[in-house]
Amino acid sequence: EESNMPDIRIVTEGADREQSSEVRKIPGVRAVSAGAVFPARLILPSGKDLSPAVFSVEEDDLRRYHLTETALSRNDCVNVWLSAYFAEKNGVAPRSFLTLKTPHGEESVYVAGLVSIPETMYCLRNETSFNDAAGYGYVFMMRRDVDRLFGIYEKANTWSVWLEDGLKAPERETACTAVESVFGDKVISAGLYETSREKAEMDDMMETIRRICDTFPILLFGTGLFFMILFVSQVIRSRRKDIGILMALGHSRGAVLRIYAGYILILMIPAVFAGTLIGFLITVLCSRLTTEVYYLPRIIYRMDVGRYLLMILAEILCGFFSCLISTLSEVDADPAAAMHGAEGTRKEPSAFMKKLSLKPLAKYSIASVFRNGRRTVLSILAIGACVVLSAGSLEYYIAYADAIPRTFGKRYTYDALIGVTNGREGVEEIRKTEGIAVTEPVLSFRGEMKSGTVSLEGKVSAISEDPTLIVPYTADYRRVPVSDGIVLDERMARELGVSEGDTVTVDGSLLTVTGICRNLADRTSYISFDTAFKMGHEGPDTAAVKFAEGVKRESVLKSIAGTSGYGYVTLYEDQLVCQTEYTGMVRISIASLQIMALLMGMIIVINMISISISERKHDFAVLLALGVSDGKLFGMILLESLVDLALASALAFPAARAGADVMNRLMSSPAQAVEMYGFTEAFGIAVLLAFLYMAAGIVSGSRKLRSIDPAGALDEE
Repeated sequence: EESNMPDIRIVTEGADREQSSEVRKIPGVRAVSAGAVFPARLILPSGKDLSPAVFSVEEDDLRRYHLTETALSRNDCVNVWLSAYFAEKNGVAPRSFLTLKTPHGEESVYVAGLVSIPETMYCLRNETSFNDAAGYGYVFMMRRDVDRLFGIYEKANTWSVWLEDGLKAPERETACTAVESVFGDKVISAGLYETSREKAEMDDMMETIRRICDTFPILLFGTGLFFMILFVSQVIRSRRKDIGILMALGHSRGAVLRIYAGYILILMIPAVFAGTLIGFLITVLCSRLTTEVYYLPRIIYRMDVGRYLLMILAEILCGFFSCLISTLSEVDADPAAAMHGAEGTRKEPSAFMKKLSLKPLAKYSIASVFRNGRRTVLSILAIGACVVLSAGSLEYYIAYADAIPRTFGKRYTYDALIGVTNGREGVEEIRKTEGIAVTEPVLSFRGEMKSGTVSLEGKVSAISEDPTLIVPYTADYRRVPVSDGIVLDERMARELGVSEGDTVTVDGSLLTVTGICRNLADRTSYISFDTAFKMGHEGPDTAAVKFAEGVKRESVLKSIAGTSGYGYVTLYEDQLVCQTEYTGMVRISIASLQIMALLMGMIIVINMISISISERKHDFAVLLALGVSDGKLFGMILLESLVDLALASALAFPAARAGADVMNRLMSSPAQAVEMYGFTEAFGIAVLLAFLYMAAGIVSGSRKLRSIDPAGALDEE
């Protein structure tokens, strides 16, 4: 938004800067900037000899770029600013000196800072325009320095033109043609950018990323607090014998509370600060990863001390109150029972359990699940929370990762789009090409849509009445037939405030909305060819084709390229890759947060199960004294944990389903419609992960039981 991208970019062989005044007189032109771009050789401190492009800029022009780490200006030499990606890839930092080779010799230049250029970052990021984006870069210099070093006084070869806001598409095209006519045969290339549409698409993606960055950390933070409360409860519970001894010795409830509050604080304070530091380092790592993957300017993550202190305070307070509540429940227990390692009131096995025809150890392990309600509830809550967190994050990742391929493939089944310049004749020639199975004509244009006081510009495509290659579908994949009206894109309908049966004006023609379709790849509305002809649009400009099975695509495309009227080819795979890359940053954000969620669930479940086993040493010592083998003891613990897992999974399923649905709805607007894909798969993986965590906790806790001396353990109790 701050970059203020130009609407028209023109490259000329060279022209006088004074021609800017002629461009400003053209109706619809708001501003114009003349500049110069020259290839140059740049020698880095490392000795590399690279080929950047030198841009001349005015001070006002330079400010519209995103500057990072601007250094103090050196007045004794030429100041330059480097594109951030080029500088970082080659290890060039501000306040360093480089050697610039010019037509008049070599010049020492001072790097005053780094800049990010949003409108040119795309070609560098994808490395499509140049062979080596790391070796190619941008060097910005003040106009006076470029004029002196390159000897091009008052000359320019690049022109950026900004148009007035609110111009319609035909008015913009007319202005672009008028600007080209100012330079005549000196024009090398001219481009009219749909900056409003491109900005809207970028804003959509950034809004989705903002939603993720605002929502997922809060969910993780809340889940972390919940897990910490469970863990503190287990820690206090494992000290119930010590609490019973203190109460038997005459300590007051307040004294015992102070002892264990101090105990928990001693554990928590270093752990919280260590966790904060590790979290900060992970955040910096993720920031660097994002920068590396997307070739962005440096993302420098700075610690917000106030926010971190607030989070630390919340964590300590939650741990303290959890300790307070857990300790109060223990000090009210019978001291004698607590000193003997009793787990509170033990319920007798129910009549149902007594009637089960199971082996004694199996019956004992199942009955023990219900014998101590508090331990069971804590275990189920821990496992259930882990399943919900894992299932929700996995489902959303699957949903977002599959959104484009699934919906793109569902709505578009063509193999290529072939541009034609002679309408239906060109489509018919392509249809006759050997190796083409299906051909359908398409006519696309950008139209102005109005409903009441709302006016928007959107893409409209004229397609066949019963298409098979490009098909409008509703959100639930119901086919919307193309008729005499218009099938509006779901988002366009929402922004216009219309629904099925209402009317909209498209380029002056009043059309009835006959359906609402959902397009994830591109926001397109559909009309029939008859409707397009009535609106004044002539024959198709594109042919959507499906290749026959077994043919060599390259040979078919070569044959099509030789036909008259051939314009261009766009392959389905390229479009799919482009759409998938468009959502790549969002998927990286989700994946990094998901990894943290899975780690949190793993740590809490392993610790909960391990502590639960350790605190029941007395019970297991009795079983060992009765001759129960280690294998049977392990099986008994596993069976008991499986019952906990089954109960937790049953309770977690509706919560995980509702949570995933809420997250999908939250993230679906405005950028990407994310539907409920693969929830069963995600939930199954989450349950399997919880089982693996639980098994790790059982192994960890059971290792301590191998060294138990039954007689010593019973005597100790």
